[in-house]
Amino acid sequence: MMDALTHYILKPLQRVQYSVHARKLPAKVLLVAMLCTALPSTQAVEMQPSEYRNALADAMKLFQQQSAESLQLLTPVAIPESSPFHELALKNVVRLQAENKRFGEVWVKSPLNQTNPVVVQIPHKYFDKHTEEIGWALFKLPQVDMIMFNDEQRYTTENSDLTHIQYSLFTAFADAAIRLKTPVKFIQIHGFSRDKRNTEAGEQADIILSNGTHYPFAFMNKIQICVRDKAKLLARIYGHDVDELGATQNRVGQRLNTQANRTPTTTAHFLHVEVSDSLRAVWKSSQLPPGLALCFLQ
Repeated sequence: MMDALTHYILKPLQRVQYSVHARKLPAKVLLVAMLCTALPSTQAVEMQPSEYRNALADAMKLFQQQSAESLQLLTPVAIPESSPFHELALKNVVRLQAENKRFGEVWVKSPLNQTNPVVVQIPHKYFDKHTEEIGWALFKLPQVDMIMFNDEQRYTTENSDLTHIQYSLFTAFADAAIRLKTPVKFIQIHGFSRDKRNTEAGEQADIILSNGTHYPFAFMNKIQICVRDKAKLLARIYGHDVDELGATQNRVGQRLNTQANRTPTTTAHFLHVEVSDSLRAVWKSSQLPPGLALCFLQ
């Protein structure tokens, strides 16, 4: 009994204690980490090679208007009633999930926009409050073709955060776009707390934009202006007027920003959107101008 107590509770809590001293984790993160590490570890979310090959093959098929083979079809196709967009009619939409549901899921419209497909990713729908609702607000736009969600809390294991995993459903779709040289825009929605920012610029921002590098794309200036004009909100750009929350370690961003992908034959790119806690609460209640969601499609 004592051995089990030491293995499952005392040792994990010692790791958490070390992390607190080393990185000064926020109280919210600490609480989740303590609850998760006090339980026996489970299989990490990192896909095995065969699983990733299957997910990659299916992602390529979906971009080419073909049916997936390894991803499981889920029914019924309906937006959760907890979402303010649950009454939205989803015609010609399929909902797919990896064989191990802990890898996440994807909703796909048919037919796909073959000119400039847009994929919205919500990697922390449980931890970043209201980002799921923001995702649905984007998915209802005709310009958005797919939306992807995590199905596991980011701190369930040491390897449950889909933004830091090399081989996941999220990176499989990024790799598929690169291989097909398809001009896909990947938009990831995240949430941040103003009172945990390290800079005045971060504290003041309603939205922080990044492409996962220190060198922002020119189109991000258009988004910044659109957010200001459409909603009277302050959007800052990492690498330009704010130096935090840049997503430089984001695996999807790293793939799409590789030298191999930065060629004249492809324009697939990554947009990382951090939304403040106060703005997420307002957005959830649908009190913002409808044109705000369109700003991210610049």
